[in-house]
Amino acid sequence: MLRAPKNKSSLETVYETPLGSRGVLETSASYTYTSLQRGALEPYALQPGTGLFDASVTWVSPGSSYEVSLWGRNLADKAWIAHVYTTANEVFGVYGDPRTYGVRVNRHLSPR
Repeated sequence: MLRAPKNKSSLETVYETPLGSRGVLETSASYTYTSLQRGALEPYALQPGTGLFDASVTWVSPGSSYEVSLWGRNLADKAWIAHVYTTANEVFGVYGDPRTYGVRVNRHLSPR
């Protein structure tokens, strides 16, 4: 089947640390692997397999009304092909996102 890897797997770990009256600290790390896949009908249009590592640290306020997260994706800053296309017997690969990171703030109108 085109654009369907033979194997795809992921592993995630999440750990919560109670901070008493200061809320909860949640840490998570994940690794996702996608094996080689065919991007089109041509036998040379192959999308290489890749593995990506992501992580985050989240503080959850007492009562769970606020969350502040520091997150990162593709932390190894691996160059990887997200999509493969063919046009006029040429193969074009589109790179996936490089290392990205940021801060997210959530306000829950109803505590979780």
